[in-house]
Amino acid sequence: MGAVNDNIVVYEWPANALFDSITFQTDTAFTGATIQFGTAANPTKYGSIAAAANTLYTLRPVAARVAGQYAAPEQLIITITGAALPSAFNAEIAMTYQTAN
Repeated sequence: MGAVNDNIVVYEWPANALFDSITFQTDTAFTGATIQFGTAANPTKYGSIAAAANTLYTLRPVAARVAGQYAAPEQLIITITGAALPSAFNAEIAMTYQTAN
């Protein structure tokens, strides 16, 4: 896991969810690597980052928020591009959403 073009399913938003944000932090720089947050159909739907060590990133793309609630569940996928991730690191991902149900 963490090779170039790897797709990692992180979470599945439930139907009727309304996207709020994704936060990401790692203790190790991802030199040359970019991680994309999105879906299989749109790998950068929620944004992408080239992570520096000990930096908190918050992704809140307006287009995803104003699109409204999901009619069906949607998988959040991370795609690795540019270079492989380091062989060892600690990372934290938090996703928030609202739901009318």
